[in-house]
Amino acid sequence: MKIVAIVACAAAVLGGIAGCASESASGYASEAKAIQSLIGNWTLDSIGDKSLAMLVPQDVAVKKPTLDISADGKVSGFAGVNRLMSSLNMDALSKGEFAMSPAATTMLAGPEYAMKLEQQYLGALAKVRNFKVDGSKLTLTDGANQIMQFVRGS
Repeated sequence: MKIVAIVACAAAVLGGIAGCASESASGYASEAKAIQSLIGNWTLDSIGDKSLAMLVPQDVAVKKPTLDISADGKVSGFAGVNRLMSSLNMDALSKGEFAMSPAATTMLAGPEYAMKLEQQYLGALAKVRNFKVDGSKLTLTDGANQIMQFVRGS
């Protein structure tokens, strides 16, 4: 029965379906299980205790920063103005840690508010050490404090 539950939960995570029990990084038995929970498109919801709406002017439409995580640990996404590329450290992931290589970005300029958001986003990503997936939410922490929260994209 336990194996069936694990397979069902993995299938739900891969399919983007909420409803599996919460899993913290330390709760993963293997790198494979950890990466399976992270695979997909994630859209930024907050940095620290500030929602995305609090981080940008109210009168502008903002394209939200994203993280796209693939099964091989490659990370890409949108940082606010520029695209980002990185990869997860799979050895760290097998130990329940979330460690990304320093992100490379394209070098476009944008509106001041978007550039500021991008700096906050990239700075926050550099502080992340752990993660927790709870249904459709991904919380990245420094081990003790929430650094960022994402929601699973479509």
